[in-house]
Amino acid sequence: SGDQEIARQRVISLQSFDRGRCCAGVAQIKCLGSVWIEPGLEVLMGSNISINCLSTVGCPRSNLSIQLNSTARNETLRPLNSSAAQLRLHDFRLPYSSVLCFDHCGSKENKVLVCGTEVWAGYPPETPGNLTCTIGEDSGSLACTWDAGRPTHLRTEYRLHLNSTQTAEENVFPAGSPVPLSALRGGSCYLAWVQARNALGTALSAPQHLDLQELGTWGQARVAPLSQPSRRSQALPVPVLGRWIFLT
Repeated sequence: SGDQEIARQRVISLQSFDRGRCCAGVAQIKCLGSVWIEPGLEVLMGSNISINCLSTVGCPRSNLSIQLNSTARNETLRPLNSSAAQLRLHDFRLPYSSVLCFDHCGSKENKVLVCGTEVWAGYPPETPGNLTCTIGEDSGSLACTWDAGRPTHLRTEYRLHLNSTQTAEENVFPAGSPVPLSALRGGSCYLAWVQARNALGTALSAPQHLDLQELGTWGQARVAPLSQPSRRSQALPVPVLGRWIFLT
């Protein structure tokens, strides 16, 4: 209903804002409008994006400006109507950016924050390679590693799949944590593969045969390496600026 829409409030939670200058605790700011990214908050590196701002400040005629990582980017800003504007950026290659929109209400000195958001640029995951699994002595767990390939610069989820060749039971485990052997109830022989997924795509490694009894004897899986160069495992980016959390 109309009353429910009026009651909805967007709140921004800011931490470590404005190039390292921190504020005590968490600042909560009510948005006076909205900011959104086209085609989305996570985009392919090098693509064209549009940053849109709609002001509900209530000025007779809005005069909007947009900041990217605390730097004004108004060279290609164009008005859409009396209260909205759009900033088009070509070949966008910043892995992480904070976005702020201000309404100057016809005066540069009278600046009101409309709202803010974030945008990430990166890549879909590459096919994980060089899957290797070991069972440490007296560890009681299976540890697997692989090469993630090129860094995606995006939040990317990796999952280890273990499918029993004896019972067809499939188990899925998060990356980075050893798998307790007690959780594997499908015998000793498995097909293992890694799934990588983010907002831009999904990739699967080639399945590898694992024999837990052989691992327990020799300490390392006899798996054939994939035909691609060895690369470091991916390190996920940590934004320099604070996280923006929108609550409705």
